[in-house]
Amino acid sequence: MSDRLPRLVAVQSTGCAPIVRAFAAGEERARPWADAHTVAFGITVPAPLGDELILTALRESGGTAVAVDDAEILTDLREFATREGLLLCPEGAACLTAARHLRAGGWIRPDERVVVLNTGSGLKYPETVDVSAVPVG
Repeated sequence: MSDRLPRLVAVQSTGCAPIVRAFAAGEERARPWADAHTVAFGITVPAPLGDELILTALRESGGTAVAVDDAEILTDLREFATREGLLLCPEGAACLTAARHLRAGGWIRPDERVVVLNTGSGLKYPETVDVSAVPVG
């Protein structure tokens, strides 16, 4: 087992991505995001506290910052629920979407171990899943 720290990844929605924008621009602070909107309420943070700490941690860990689209978040949320039987919150689905993008782009290698956090329940977001009646019998 290695004592090496993991590479950290900040995941935001394309509708509210001040950390992603600052990281990409090499800035030390994030500027507030105007007109923030996303289906993932928990990551709607237009002016994050500790932004300089987040950006430093990303850089020092060799990490990155990724913004994902709401439509992809909802698609991954629904597909995960269908495949795994677990209803992720949109914030957790955003992390899954980002991991999928990072893997497809080669940033995450096939031999790496990845931890994707889902810190809430999709039950708080009933509008994210189409529930239709299934006949019994």
